[in-house]
Amino acid sequence: MDVVSAAFLAEPFKVLLGSGGVVGFIVLLVRAWRSRALPRVRLLGQTYEPKGGHECPTEVRVEIENVGREPTSVRPTVSMTCRYPRREAMRATFDISGGDRLLPPVTPRIFVLHGTPPVGYLFSHFRVYRFQFSRGGSVNLRVLNASGKTTGPLKFWFLKWLFILTGALPHVEG
Repeated sequence: MDVVSAAFLAEPFKVLLGSGGVVGFIVLLVRAWRSRALPRVRLLGQTYEPKGGHECPTEVRVEIENVGREPTSVRPTVSMTCRYPRREAMRATFDISGGDRLLPPVTPRIFVLHGTPPVGYLFSHFRVYRFQFSRGGSVNLRVLNASGKTTGPLKFWFLKWLFILTGALPHVEG
């Protein structure tokens, strides 16, 4: 036991990382970073079918592309949060139709999401669709309002908090 502790104190990185040492550790990190899955999501369109009830059957079409080197698959449910015009928050879930949810590298696929959110969804702002993957974590699709305009996280965050605090909607045209 004294021999092991003496070797560890003499060269702790070599003992922890094997004969590769720090260089081997860096190589492992680079390999893991390069082989990660990188999904990207793009909104293609939305279709609403209000039927006079409290729910609004909705269909959302998205294109998902895995830009990474390793295949991944998208989870069957997508969570969505948004804000009503009165600044109240709302949540809903959408299901991905179809059984094949595999995302091979560098091949865009179109998916259709089906859900029945409350009718107020038609007039909601700051929609965030959260897609989760078997590899690569999760990706948020940020949509400003029913017009389908998407934006980056910083602008989205700023406009959302401006709306929550003051009720202003500078991104709405007309």
